[in-house]
Amino acid sequence: ALCVAAVGVIGGALVDRTYPVGNLLADLSTRTSERRTLTLGDGSSLTLNARSAVNIDIDEVRGKRKIKLIEGEMLLQAAASRLPLSIQLAGGRVELGSGRLSIRHLNDGFRVAALTGPVQVWDATGNSRMLAVGQGASVGTNGFNVFPISAVAECSWTRGLLVVDDQPLATVIEALRNYRTGVVRLDSHAAAMRRSEEHTSELQSPMYL
Repeated sequence: ALCVAAVGVIGGALVDRTYPVGNLLADLSTRTSERRTLTLGDGSSLTLNARSAVNIDIDEVRGKRKIKLIEGEMLLQAAASRLPLSIQLAGGRVELGSGRLSIRHLNDGFRVAALTGPVQVWDATGNSRMLAVGQGASVGTNGFNVFPISAVAECSWTRGLLVVDDQPLATVIEALRNYRTGVVRLDSHAAAMRRSEEHTSELQSPMYL
């Protein structure tokens, strides 16, 4: 019985590396190395990165314009509307009237970037910040960290590219894991190493570390 259970656990883990089993009931989800774009009922456009999932509740007649990012990363082009578009996350909430933003889950919160319009951001305690165009923020247990962003870099994954600009190696590896079904390991001593140059590589090409 123990052997059967062990085989089941291992098999489940292997399946999960391709099809994230925790996202099967989401309204829209992606598997490893897959990206998907969907036009929403209000005319907005949503693109999901690999291994991502959302629930969508948009009905302007009923006054509903909400998206819940369950896991992963998305790029959103919000159509103009009398209702603000709200994105719910485990660690807070993001709201915009119209415009483009990118947002992704982090281990201890989330990261959001205002690409073409202002974005209001709330953390889990209700504190908020308004991001201007060209600003990003990481939101987590340590509060808000606001910084300038590059719109080209933020959207690069939609073209199958990863742009690295002074990022910890651990962040780079985490992005690459979403495009590989195998196990990618990183030495803890190397995780904090930062890339000081902008580097572009195809996400689905062979990886060299």
